[in-house]
Amino acid sequence: MIERYYEAFHRVSMAAQCDGAGAADWELTTGEAFFAGLCGASSAPITAAEQREAKVSAVLLHPRGVTLRCGDMIRRECDGAVFRVLSDSADSQTPDHSALNIARTKVERLVRV
Repeated sequence: MIERYYEAFHRVSMAAQCDGAGAADWELTTGEAFFAGLCGASSAPITAAEQREAKVSAVLLHPRGVTLRCGDMIRRECDGAVFRVLSDSADSQTPDHSALNIARTKVERLVRV
């Protein structure tokens, strides 16, 4: 089934670390691991001539047991790409009595240049 195409993701949280000179570095802390499938994301490189931070929207399919809420951050294990969740997964999932165990949420890829 579709689960064969799932790949490893981790929940992450971001915390600012002040450098003492008025700037901050963002540190990612890894949390719970889960498997999901990403549809519609591009891995095309972004050049310095493009925006400082680009956003690429996609859809994430995952098991109903994984609850993602708007504003959550996740990281794809294979390449370290970070995504921000744009919708609650509980809003779009298959019914409990369905043989398909799938929830759907919109995400955007955050790319730093």
